[in-house]
Amino acid sequence: MNNKIIRKGMFFIPGIFLLVLVFATPGIAVDNFIGEWEGAIEIPGSPLELIVEFQLEDDKLTGSMDIPAQGAYDINLIINSVDSKNIEFLLEGLPGDPAVKAEISDDGSLISGDFMQAGMTFPIELRPEGLKEVELNILALDDFADYIESIRKDWNTPGIAVGIVTDKEVLFADGFGYLDLDESQPVNSETLFGIGSTTKPFTTMILGMLVDEGKLSWDEPIRNYIDFRLDNDPISGYITVRDLVSHRSGLPRYDFTLIFNQDLTREGILENIRYMERNQDFRNSFHYGNYSYILAGLVIEEITGMSWEEAVQDRVFKPLDMNISNLSIYELKQTENFAFPYVSEDRFESLAEIDFWELGAAAPAGSINSNVDEMNNWMQVYLNNGRIGNEQLISGGSINSFFNSANNISSRGMDSYTDHYGYGLGWFISSYRGNFRVNHDGVTMGFSAGVNLIPDKNIGIVVLSNLHGSPVTQIIANEAIDRLLDLEPVQWKDDYLELLAQQPVDFTMSLFDRDKRREATLPSHALEDLTGEYNHPLYGTFSVFIDDDRLIADYHGTELEMEHWHYNVFTGHVDIAGPMEIAMEFKSDLDGEINQLDVGLDVFMTQDMIRFER
Repeated sequence: MNNKIIRKGMFFIPGIFLLVLVFATPGIAVDNFIGEWEGAIEIPGSPLELIVEFQLEDDKLTGSMDIPAQGAYDINLIINSVDSKNIEFLLEGLPGDPAVKAEISDDGSLISGDFMQAGMTFPIELRPEGLKEVELNILALDDFADYIESIRKDWNTPGIAVGIVTDKEVLFADGFGYLDLDESQPVNSETLFGIGSTTKPFTTMILGMLVDEGKLSWDEPIRNYIDFRLDNDPISGYITVRDLVSHRSGLPRYDFTLIFNQDLTREGILENIRYMERNQDFRNSFHYGNYSYILAGLVIEEITGMSWEEAVQDRVFKPLDMNISNLSIYELKQTENFAFPYVSEDRFESLAEIDFWELGAAAPAGSINSNVDEMNNWMQVYLNNGRIGNEQLISGGSINSFFNSANNISSRGMDSYTDHYGYGLGWFISSYRGNFRVNHDGVTMGFSAGVNLIPDKNIGIVVLSNLHGSPVTQIIANEAIDRLLDLEPVQWKDDYLELLAQQPVDFTMSLFDRDKRREATLPSHALEDLTGEYNHPLYGTFSVFIDDDRLIADYHGTELEMEHWHYNVFTGHVDIAGPMEIAMEFKSDLDGEINQLDVGLDVFMTQDMIRFER
């Protein structure tokens, strides 16, 4: 059976200026009209898609109209006359006296008639919400569970959960595998997983709500909301909320500090943020990072008077019945149905359980734990143009803002069928096999997640797993899209296995170039002279000491074994969810005293070294 679904309008008629209010007028035998209708004013070459809602209030029919592309909602409809067959109404307060005169079909499936404005007349057609020309091949999901289980086994993943929705219907919600390798409890649709950076769209959703309420502007400098400035960097005064959440502010990534310094707090970061230095061009590059979302979370806290966590609970979780989802590892462990985190360092041949990792200060960038049942509710808000039931949780205009690219990304995606061309406000924007897609992946310690939306086809897919860096999230999502849209099958497992084969078995995250290592060199000072505490006002302290003739750097409880590289350069070895090499270089003052340790805090993208002073 094909599922027919209606999509919201995305176009605008120039010259219409929209006002808001709902006003009731008498009506008789109006049951046929009550409900939400979607359609278009058929302007030649540029149809205006819209949403109309009729409801009964105090025995009177009231109406409102939305034009999502313009970000205009709840336009008051003054209903002049209505009976069981015909309706006439005005759009209040607009130039040209716009009006509609229409009738409903005998089967109640179509309202059709004329839209009139400033002497011009155009056809208008509206159909009940839930009926549309987009057809999804729902039957193709009949054996999808078998496919997911085969992928889970092929990629040696302990547990997977998958959810698929349209704007009004849950097409799929199920779990596969187990919470842990002991197979103590099977995964189901209520099992909680860490969703990592898929948290970022939750943060931008709240920001969008604040924009709707007139409390925030995407394009106001963040210094207008929080005490933000960078020393000796006048450009930083122009960084806006849009710059932050689209990764174009030029702020550094430095995940190392967020992962290993559990002493960091959002308040402490804000207090010392002036010591941060941008390491990318402003508004001229895509530089993914989490500090930007910490600052965005601080903006939310300042405007709402709530913590970021309280704002998520109050503004998102509560209205969406996300009653099991939570925002910390502490809360996760209070529940009974949660997956345990795993990593693999040998191309997924063997697995190791790791400790849960509390994100703390970085919560607005990646701390949410959720399940597919509740993520399904969340995805439907986007597919419903911001609505949940009869409530407009967030405006369609804000949804459109999220999905418009604010930052160019020229690189191709992981597979040859995806072109990544931008990042919106909390979402990657891409073309997948000719279809507009918005998505976000999330990887946190021992977990991988992915959310994919095809808004024009009314598809939302979430895949959660408890294996760090696993490609199953995208393999399963791609397969689901292909099936629902009747696209030519792709052997995704084979494609990703080929990509995996190109990676070295002993991969270490490092920016060291081994071909440039200067062999047979020595440090300028004895190891004892290198010991001590090295501090940075924002990023914290490295304590360097000797243990069994080895130099060790302790960073807030995490120990890095320091291997001499050449001259005064060392590499700090640490292994969590995979081995990393951190660049570290000792420097001296004019008197020859070691007074500085420069550390490469960004193991992902740059060789920038940050000064820690003794």
